[in-house]
Amino acid sequence: MSTRVASGAIAVLLAGVTGAQTTPPALAPEPSAKADASVPVEVFKAPLRKRVDAPAYPLGERKQGRDGWVNLNFMIDPQGKPYEIMVTDSTGNKALEQAAVEAARDWEFEPATLDGVPIDAGQNMKVNFVLTGESGANSAFVSAYKKFVAATKANDRAKADAALARMRVQNLYEDAFFNLAQFEYARQWGTKPQQLAAIKRAIAEERNADYLPKSAFLAGLEILLGLQIDTNDFAGAMNTYDKLRNLAEPQTLAKYENLIGQITNLRSESSPYAVTGDFGDSTSWYFLLFRKRFQINLASGRIAEIKLRCDKRYVFFKYDPEVMYTIADKYGSCSMELVGEPGTQFKLIQS
Repeated sequence: MSTRVASGAIAVLLAGVTGAQTTPPALAPEPSAKADASVPVEVFKAPLRKRVDAPAYPLGERKQGRDGWVNLNFMIDPQGKPYEIMVTDSTGNKALEQAAVEAARDWEFEPATLDGVPIDAGQNMKVNFVLTGESGANSAFVSAYKKFVAATKANDRAKADAALARMRVQNLYEDAFFNLAQFEYARQWGTKPQQLAAIKRAIAEERNADYLPKSAFLAGLEILLGLQIDTNDFAGAMNTYDKLRNLAEPQTLAKYENLIGQITNLRSESSPYAVTGDFGDSTSWYFLLFRKRFQINLASGRIAEIKLRCDKRYVFFKYDPEVMYTIADKYGSCSMELVGEPGTQFKLIQS
């Protein structure tokens, strides 16, 4: 039998977090006006889905009744076929990740066009693996969650660890709450990057409150926005604000109006700023670039390759620590993948 997690338990985890003040980025100078000029207008049409079949559900996961999700980033060639398929985030189930990637290889799209000519183009897609569609948690999960909330209120890390270990996630509803708990754990005893990773997974790339209650989902979006700004992930912050804009009340959006305006101005500034990167246990690191110029200063480990999956182009090159890379405006927005060794640490400088 599935039950809902009590709203009071959610409120405890989110209390006081969304009201935290975020240091705004420095104001950009007023731009100087340019003379009017006639410029040719390029007509870009994004790819359209033609045949996107659902992945085959891995038998082992089906037998265990495990739900999950996988977020994919990939390119679509001028023939409408996906390539350079990358898992950018997921619930962590490797079998589901593999199934999603294998399915994506067979998908078909109407290719993107530029002035009527088919071109390579980037695409993001989330794949949900859902067996039952239940929006509830089993009694053992709810019990462990309540014990976790009590442990965090008592600042008892050992009991919080034990409660987290007892949360056996089977469906997407439980996964959302598990990651909400992971966020609170990181907020009390971890780091901002750990908080960011957990709240992103709680939101799970959703645009609506499909698993968390709407109040918790909106609070999570505000937390995510603040953490993205604090860690200089301005492209991510703009995407999060777009989700908030479709769901939040006007008074909530008003709190961020000036801040979002300042971030928008930062895109055209040339003053550099850094993003701290860490491969962790992975062999790659993913980031949505905000500016067109960047350099990577390696602190430890090894970076072998840089892959850019852009709106209108795929670019691949070897890493060179001495190079300041510049992306042509015509490529559009770009997501970056760094490929290297686990444990690699670095600074991404955008200017």
